[in-house]
Amino acid sequence: MSETKFTPAPWVADSYDIISTSSEGDVCVATTVNADLADAVNIANARLIAVAPEIYDLLKEVEEEFEHEAKQKYYGYCNPSLQYKISKVLAKAKGDNE
Repeated sequence: MSETKFTPAPWVADSYDIISTSSEGDVCVATTVNADLADAVNIANARLIAVAPEIYDLLKEVEEEFEHEAKQKYYGYCNPSLQYKISKVLAKAKGDNE
């Protein structure tokens, strides 16, 4: 699997803009301005996009836990279908299936 290439977290939603904040300075990662959508929808979209790196990190942690459990042959809550879906989403986020 490839390494991630996206702008590192943290990202914050600033109205319509998604900003990456770091010690090197703020960078606008994306904007959600769409004239066909209501302001509240644009702002909600910005909030969802802003948490994407955190969601990615959380899914990566769950995937690693599933892999650890599989190696230990402990399947207490390891759901193979869920593990597969998580792996596919992470690969998609990294661009592995392009």
